[in-house]
Amino acid sequence: GMFATLVIVLPSHYEGGELIVEHQGQREELKLNCSEPSEAACAAFYADCRHQVQPITSGCRLTLVYNLVLQGKKRLPKAPEYGRQTRQVASLLETWRHGESSEDAASPEKIIYPLEYAYSASALSFQNLKGQDAGRAGLLIKAAQQADCALHLVLVAIEEQGIAEHSGGYHSYRRGWDNGDEDTDEFEVVEVCDSNWSLRHWQSTEEEGAESLWGAFPFEKREISPPGLFDGVSYDEEEFYEATGNEGASFERSYRRAALVIWPKARELAIIAQAGLAVGLPYLSNQVRRWEMGGKEDDDPLRSQASELAGHMLDTWTLHKNDGYRSHSDEKSNSSVMLSLLLRLKHVAHLETLLTDISAQGELFLEDIKEIVRALALLPKAKSVPLAQDILEGNLPDHLGICGALLRAMVAGRAFVADKQLVPVASVLVKALPDGSDTRDLESFKYRSSPRFEPSFIVDMLGALAAIDHSLTSQVCDTLLACPEVYPHDEVLIPACIALEDKKALASPEIQRILAVSLDHLNRRIALLLESPRDWQRDNNLSCTCEHCQQLAHFLGNASMRVWRFKAAEAKRRHVIHTISDDVCDATTHTDRQGRPYSLICTKNQASYQRRYEQRAHDLSARSHLMPKVRA
Repeated sequence: GMFATLVIVLPSHYEGGELIVEHQGQREELKLNCSEPSEAACAAFYADCRHQVQPITSGCRLTLVYNLVLQGKKRLPKAPEYGRQTRQVASLLETWRHGESSEDAASPEKIIYPLEYAYSASALSFQNLKGQDAGRAGLLIKAAQQADCALHLVLVAIEEQGIAEHSGGYHSYRRGWDNGDEDTDEFEVVEVCDSNWSLRHWQSTEEEGAESLWGAFPFEKREISPPGLFDGVSYDEEEFYEATGNEGASFERSYRRAALVIWPKARELAIIAQAGLAVGLPYLSNQVRRWEMGGKEDDDPLRSQASELAGHMLDTWTLHKNDGYRSHSDEKSNSSVMLSLLLRLKHVAHLETLLTDISAQGELFLEDIKEIVRALALLPKAKSVPLAQDILEGNLPDHLGICGALLRAMVAGRAFVADKQLVPVASVLVKALPDGSDTRDLESFKYRSSPRFEPSFIVDMLGALAAIDHSLTSQVCDTLLACPEVYPHDEVLIPACIALEDKKALASPEIQRILAVSLDHLNRRIALLLESPRDWQRDNNLSCTCEHCQQLAHFLGNASMRVWRFKAAEAKRRHVIHTISDDVCDATTHTDRQGRPYSLICTKNQASYQRRYEQRAHDLSARSHLMPKVRA
């Protein structure tokens, strides 16, 4: 009836003597010497396991060996083989991998099998699994290998936030009554407003540490086996927050549990792509880096895998395009990162897809310009020119500045055999320029606090057009000069003319016309008389003619009166202050709070003269920069 052996090592000083136990291809080496002499060690193994004791190298060991016997005619226990169960699970995984399940046509992409014991993130590993977790993991490792599936060990992380309310007799002081004991506050969850279900701290049976790039990997509830296992769980941490201000009571709670994750190896790249760009982009970047470090051979499997993953990511781009999007202003957008990786792979088909389905759909960023030009240069000219047109049309009129920079970069980058090939592309930009024909658009420019067009856009556009087509340059120059409300001299045209350094553009007769008109605008203003006020009379043409503003106008027009006290209620004082601000009067204000009602003290200044003085200095500087560029 013997079925196993029990070994007890009494307190001893010795070295060596390891116990080696083997079964079904598994091998364990047990060191039974204890760090403390007063401690005893023990080991047990089934009788059908192969075992060996290594020699004692120093000291001596006293060991008690017991035969474990089961009396009666009961079936003797043996070391588990799990061969039948492994084949059964492998068969189920094969059926699932090939999509042959009859239960649900839309079977899950991966299976999440939660474990029993609790493990911390630092202690999570296949070697540290306990009891039945270790047995199940061992079986699934073999079954997954037979079914060509990948197996990973993870922590399932569930985090939820939402609305809570007091329960029982205490309803918080805001409701006006309580039970007199605030220490017994009880809350209950009313509604979950935000939840995050993800897989973290990945461990692989194959390549240790590689999956750490995945980070938080989202999953669906239907992927959990058995279904509904996490319904009604007891959360590891749950904290309720009392109502404050206008905010009601709230809660936060989290739950962690170790689990095994299984998916078909053939679907691994598609599954990574479906997890979103926050998972896919770092993994793709790592694949590209490893391929480059290995010699950048075109037939390298790493390049094939990276290209396949990029294809899956492009297929689901619209769904995930804003994952982790620009969490900091200096970070590149997801499309920028993807564009850079595809250029490193030199995958022309994927580049065309990215530019067609993404950049041409209003997702054009300034940092992408150089790489877009590089990508267009890899495409056949029969595709690159129409695609460049589509990119501009998809981003106009909202991104005029970026489109102008793209056109200029295409000229500078020599991506095309001849600049004339860019005429259709440039025409798209020229047609999008406001020309004053839309009165609603024109009216909106009168109330803008800043120009719609940056001078850099005019510089890019004129520099590009001068190299592309004479007639388009002439058309744009006519538009710029005919619409001063849209393209004001001081805010747009003159700064653009100063910044324009392209010799070919400066030699253009059309651009010379803009330079001459801008110089004439400066000369006419410089010629105006500039003289400081001789007395305290100021401009008193006000937009409001109410009784109080008439008093203000009289004060402003009085040559000998510098200070005016306006004693009135707050609403009247505030109205006068708004008039002074709106009409840019040469006066400052402050309130004298002595007596009732308070008095508004208005004091004249020389703000208008100071503005003209500063404008004169600015005009002289601008003229000195423009004159060398204007041909006689």
